[in-house]
Amino acid sequence: MRPDHVTRETVGLLKAYADNRALIIGAQTGSDRLLEELGRGHDAAAVLRAARLCASSGIKPVVDFIFGLPGEVPADEEATMALIGDLLPLGARIHAHSFMPLPGTPLAGAEPPVITPRVRKFISSLSSTGRAFGPWENQERTARD
Repeated sequence: MRPDHVTRETVGLLKAYADNRALIIGAQTGSDRLLEELGRGHDAAAVLRAARLCASSGIKPVVDFIFGLPGEVPADEEATMALIGDLLPLGARIHAHSFMPLPGTPLAGAEPPVITPRVRKFISSLSSTGRAFGPWENQERTARD
């Protein structure tokens, strides 16, 4: 679900009409600069608000992040890691992805940047403790090939 669509009302509907124990929230990045460039229509604060609302309602936030987005610079990586650091105490799990240029999307022709060793170590550390999961390494290889 888009983070800006996670409201008390939507969480209430989810609890009333579904048996969800978790909700996937599409953050993509913790960088407000990149979120704006990508036209996501939300900021990093909306992701944190959505996760807090889920957690306070007894729903586990599972937050999607894409690592190695085109144009990502160290400040963007820092913002993403900081947001993840704010999400983890809420019981959030991180669903880690690597950027893949998908046909028919605005970034279809974009060259996938290399995920830096620092970010790679960060994701691996989270994965080794069960706080992150996902096919990011396979996606990174596929995007390069």
